[in-house]
Amino acid sequence: MSTYSELYKQVLADSMANDTPYDRLVKKLDEYYDKSAITDIKKFEAVVSALMNMSQSVTTTSQEIALRLLSESEELPLRAAQIRAQTELIQAQKTLAEAELPLKQKELELASKRLLLAEKEADFNAKRAELIEKQAQSEVARKAAIERETQSFDDKLRIQEATLLKDGVFGYAVGGVNVPAEMTTKMYDAIDKITP
Repeated sequence: MSTYSELYKQVLADSMANDTPYDRLVKKLDEYYDKSAITDIKKFEAVVSALMNMSQSVTTTSQEIALRLLSESEELPLRAAQIRAQTELIQAQKTLAEAELPLKQKELELASKRLLLAEKEADFNAKRAELIEKQAQSEVARKAAIERETQSFDDKLRIQEATLLKDGVFGYAVGGVNVPAEMTTKMYDAIDKITP
């Protein structure tokens, strides 16, 4: 039992030492509370709650680790025998593996070729995606150009309409005939559409 106590004390001390999650939590809580200017009572309650939860967790974990270490130290002779048996098995497997080595080398070469093919396919897909992106950008630019061309055509029609109305109004005026008010209004409206 004294071995367990020693292990438990060591694990617990290591768990709460400087630069452990426990220590970092305490420092982080102090930092947040200093920045947030939280009242001392609230700070105290939160720190106590967090530290209590973490202490319970650290204590439980430390006990589990100490028990596991104690159990493992008692199992060492049995494990040594197992290791010897496993060493013999590994030696037999090594002999088998050496016999299979040429086959594994062929498999490695095949895997290497597959990897190279996959890399080339990935490059191809990346370039294809880049091409698709450029095509999409081209379509957007084309749409904008069509919109500009349509707007330009509409502007030309408005200019032409205003010119015809202006010529008509001046024709009436030069001929000494009264210009119909509706025609004058249309002319001014058409000019307004040209010059916003």
